[in-house]
Amino acid sequence: MFRTTSNVSYSSPFCPSFAERGFTLSELMTTLAISSALAVGSVSFASLLKDTAISTSANGIVGYINLARSEAIRRQTEVKICPSAGHARCASTDAWQQPTWLMYVDANHNNDADAGEVVQIHEIDTKQITFKASNNEKQLTYLPSGTLHGSVLNRTFALCDPSGKGLGRYVVINVAGRSYISKKTGNEKVRCS
Repeated sequence: MFRTTSNVSYSSPFCPSFAERGFTLSELMTTLAISSALAVGSVSFASLLKDTAISTSANGIVGYINLARSEAIRRQTEVKICPSAGHARCASTDAWQQPTWLMYVDANHNNDADAGEVVQIHEIDTKQITFKASNNEKQLTYLPSGTLHGSVLNRTFALCDPSGKGLGRYVVINVAGRSYISKKTGNEKVRCS
């Protein structure tokens, strides 16, 4: 026969009764430390994602500019880059913040990309970045020597975080026509902060 008792209380330091259960101070402090580390980590991770998007866009622009320069040297003719509201013609203003840039060889010398002249189209993700340019030119023109037409000063394009937190990259084209990326601007007109 088995005997059961209903009023037996099992209480020990290793198995507390229902009334004694709870969290110790060290458990609460550990939980708070982990949750605050995750909160800080998510903020820095978001900044990392934005910085990566800006850096990726800057690398794409430098590659596009370098391609235009090498095409001018290879073809031994002028190659131009202009902002475009669509995919067919250059913008009528110096709207470098347009999401589309055209690279073209201006065979008929009308300073616009016509049918058959476009070499390549470059798309910029303007949702992830804001874009500023130091020059007031409607287009960049690479000469067959690989230098920029009319170049006496560096040209700077700023790719910035839209939230205004100062994250950004600067694409600089020097007087020789070479482009590079910098985290600092040498041009006071173009800043991210």
